[in-house]
Amino acid sequence: MFSLLDPIWLFIKAPYLLCIFLNYLILLLFKDWKSRMSVLLLGMTLGDLVYSGLLHFHSMTYVALSYAWHDNVVMVLTTNALWRLLEVLCGYIFASSQARVLSEERKENFTQ
Repeated sequence: MFSLLDPIWLFIKAPYLLCIFLNYLILLLFKDWKSRMSVLLLGMTLGDLVYSGLLHFHSMTYVALSYAWHDNVVMVLTTNALWRLLEVLCGYIFASSQARVLSEERKENFTQ
């Protein structure tokens, strides 16, 4: 039914969409990387437990915090960690380029 209503499910797997959506949302909401990681982990855990409770209330079987759920959590947290690594790397490149520009300006001022 989902593939009929929304064909993106045919091109991209659901865990990848979950990973992209959650990381985009958490980047909009939090600046600090530690709070992003903790909120992602806590939110995914509570969300799965609430989902499991709702299904149990309606007499449907569901294994909470299963191995597939752990795979999704690892993928989301790894993507967030890679984003943090990209932030640090961009900051390092920016700082080194600024230092190079400032040193060149100082050399030009000294020779004049």
